[in-house]
Amino acid sequence: FAASGGGVWVPPSAGNTTGATVSISDSVITGNRAAPETALPLCGHPCAFAAGAGVNNAGTLTVTNTKITDNVAGSTAGGPSVASYSAGGGVMNAPPGTLTLRHSFVTGNRAAVSLPNGRNTDGGGIVSYGVLTVEDSVISGNSSEVDASVPSVFLVDFAEANAGGLYLTPGSTTIIRSSRISGNSVRGSNTAGDIAAEAGGIDSDGSLLLTDTSVENNTALAIVPASSG
Repeated sequence: FAASGGGVWVPPSAGNTTGATVSISDSVITGNRAAPETALPLCGHPCAFAAGAGVNNAGTLTVTNTKITDNVAGSTAGGPSVASYSAGGGVMNAPPGTLTLRHSFVTGNRAAVSLPNGRNTDGGGIVSYGVLTVEDSVISGNSSEVDASVPSVFLVDFAEANAGGLYLTPGSTTIIRSSRISGNSVRGSNTAGDIAAEAGGIDSDGSLLLTDTSVENNTALAIVPASSG
């Protein structure tokens, strides 16, 4: 019921401490998928999780002159998935992880969930719980998408699509320099209740220093039936 690291996995060390030190350069990480095979009734509803389709890092990872493209966490376009939550279509930087991304492209990745279990997504391009540095890089054309049928409970339970480009979680630390974050998208739909769609480019709930960087032409779209009022 949980799938992660479709392309590259740098696991944590014992006790969930920081894992191996890894360098990737002059490479392409593309066409990978993280997709669970079954859902379990652990959340009060059927739930299954997909994360880090291109890269899942819990170590100290440096990525240079590399393309991370067209990876999918959860549902493929037009295809089913049992995932209720997906995150990090391109990259998941897990809580003990440190990730440095230089002169690289994170493009065309997708975090998506669909019927019957779909509820939430975060970070079509990158999700970071740890320490992230992005320099002279492009995060573009990534998407975070939810197609749900979830009755809403006000402020308690609803469907949400979040962060087309980057989701920076509470407690994370991020520096982005001389980079471009553009053309990322969030789309959420719910046939049975409310839907939230937010942060086309960046959702920062942690510490973020953004310098000499453009954040442009990102979008967020929420769709509900006309009958919902």
